[in-house]
Amino acid sequence: FVAYSDYPAGQIDAASARLFLDGARDGAIRNIKGTLLAETAIKQDRFPGRELKIASADGSMVIRARLFMIDARLLQVMVIAPAASLNDATIDRFFESLRLL
Repeated sequence: FVAYSDYPAGQIDAASARLFLDGARDGAIRNIKGTLLAETAIKQDRFPGRELKIASADGSMVIRARLFMIDARLLQVMVIAPAASLNDATIDRFFESLRLL
């Protein structure tokens, strides 16, 4: 799953980028009534981001996500998989293939 949202140019600074990333994290958790299992602040190139691991309400599904603020664009890259068959190595390779332009 890949999605993005554009915001007005020139209105995103480092502090507001953190707020947008917080909001995206909180929204993802709230949308599935899930539980945050892990969160790591990351950076790719010069872009701040977060890596998340979220469990569904019943624990049967897991979301691994990377979120980035690319200037005024919030990019969300997610993998949703059954918890029993979650393959972190494959997901890591998928995430590492992402190039931010």
